[in-house]
Amino acid sequence: LKFVRGDFVNENVLRRANVVAAGSAIILADTARNPEQGNADERTILCSLALKSLNEDIRISAELLNPNNAQHLKRAGVENILVYGEYNGFLLAGSAQHPGMTQVAKELLSGQGTHSLSRREVPSHFVGKTFKELSDYFLQANKGVLIGFLSQEKKMDLADMLADDSSAIDAFIKRKFQEAEIDLSEEQKEELQIKLNPGGEYVIKDTDVAFVVGV
Repeated sequence: LKFVRGDFVNENVLRRANVVAAGSAIILADTARNPEQGNADERTILCSLALKSLNEDIRISAELLNPNNAQHLKRAGVENILVYGEYNGFLLAGSAQHPGMTQVAKELLSGQGTHSLSRREVPSHFVGKTFKELSDYFLQANKGVLIGFLSQEKKMDLADMLADDSSAIDAFIKRKFQEAEIDLSEEQKEELQIKLNPGGEYVIKDTDVAFVVGV
C-alpha cells in the first residue's frame, strides 16, 4: 500500500498516485477538510472530473453527503455512488422488526468467511441458458448459491445528458470533458440493472454478471 500526500482534486497529485494506469478509484467524502455537505460534495465532483480527464477508462466509486448531488456525479461518469449513512435507518428498523437481519447483512458484506456476497463472471457456455441451470451448476460444483445478476447495457450518451440548457454544474462538467479532449458522443451511460431471483426460466445474456453467496 502506497500513500501519496496532497490535495486529491489536484491533477499533479493524482498523477503522482499514478491514476493514469489505475483500473478503479474510490473517493471518500472530505469531511475533515470541509465539514459542510456542499463543499465536501463539490470536491468529490471535482476529483471525479480530474480522474476522468487523466484516465477516461477508470471506474470510480464515490461517497456523497447530499443525495441531491448524485445526478452530477453520474454526469461526471461515476459508476457507483454511495450516500453516507444511506442504509443506517433501514438496518436499525430491520433489526428491530426482524432480529438477526443486521448480522446477516454484516456476514454477506464483510468479504470474509464462507457466506459473503461475491461477484462472478458467468461461464461462457451458460450464456443463453437459464437461471435454474446456472444455479444448479453452482450448487453441484460447491461454488455457492446464485441469487441474481447484474446486467450492464449502454443506453444514452453523455452528449444528450449534458444538453445546452442544463445547469451550471452540467456546463462545467461538459467543459472539463472538452478540455480533456474526451468525445462525449462516444462516452455512453451504462445502465446497471440488478436482477435478484429473476425466476428459473430467466435466460442469461452475455452482459450478465452473477452474484453468488458462498465460497
